[in-house]
Amino acid sequence: MARITNITPANFLGAILASPRVLGSKVSEIITAVTEKGTVTQLTAITTAVTLNKQSGVITTVSSTLAAGSNAYFTVNNTKCYSDSVVMLTVDDSATAGLAKLNVQSVANGSFVINITNIHSANAFNNTLKIHFTII
Repeated sequence: MARITNITPANFLGAILASPRVLGSKVSEIITAVTEKGTVTQLTAITTAVTLNKQSGVITTVSSTLAAGSNAYFTVNNTKCYSDSVVMLTVDDSATAGLAKLNVQSVANGSFVINITNIHSANAFNNTLKIHFTII
């Protein structure tokens, strides 16, 4: 197997293209994920489903007051998602109260479900979250 060293954001994609066996059969999905992006804003409630048919993107949630220790789930409808997809999540949490933890609850053909947990011991959320996702 080829070994890639000294990777920087500037040469990451070129390194993948030069040594595709490093990542196996998922190379085309990763290249698409890097280049195909979108955004969507959630409406009405923290549990409201969103639709974004891109390989990667940013979901802006509604402003939430999710209580400390509580969970909320919502569905992301996405035609790029399959039952064997891997969905990676990160969160940009600009709230001054509460602390968001994300995980993918389930993955199916055409959708995945995000679980948001407020892991703060006392404070509820008080702002929106920006959830970044990539489907591989």
